[in-house]
Amino acid sequence: MNLLKVLLCLLCLVYPFFIGVYFGVDEGYSNLAGTKFEPLYIFINATTSYFFFGYNKKTWKVMSISLLMLTCFNVDEFRLTHDIFAILFFITVQIELKNPKIFILSLVLLFIDELFYFESFLIIILAINNLKLLKRFANLKIKQWK
Repeated sequence: MNLLKVLLCLLCLVYPFFIGVYFGVDEGYSNLAGTKFEPLYIFINATTSYFFFGYNKKTWKVMSISLLMLTCFNVDEFRLTHDIFAILFFITVQIELKNPKIFILSLVLLFIDELFYFESFLIIILAINNLKLLKRFANLKIKQWK
């Protein structure tokens, strides 16, 4: 299972660059719904949501459910519902990261009206954070076996 989590984190590290090159940076990730990238968008969000739900902390569970729900509610047809879950997701990301510098930089990216860069930045930070968590869990298991 941890190998799948590592592979998903690595996919999330390259995902923003791939989407930026092939889809463009004019839109946020939610606009991938209805395009040829929709299966990738759904796959990444659904599997990420599944793995987040496995963490034993309320913020991760809220993050998991809000990510899954924002994926379920298409931004074109359910704008308000989608945006509520998106805001909830990004708030819980900031709560979990507990890093004022990341929070300030992400707000700057958001306020310069670059949703793609805001989302990409937080996707990459979350992927790196999860890789660190997985490494920490692996080190704990190794110590328990010794």
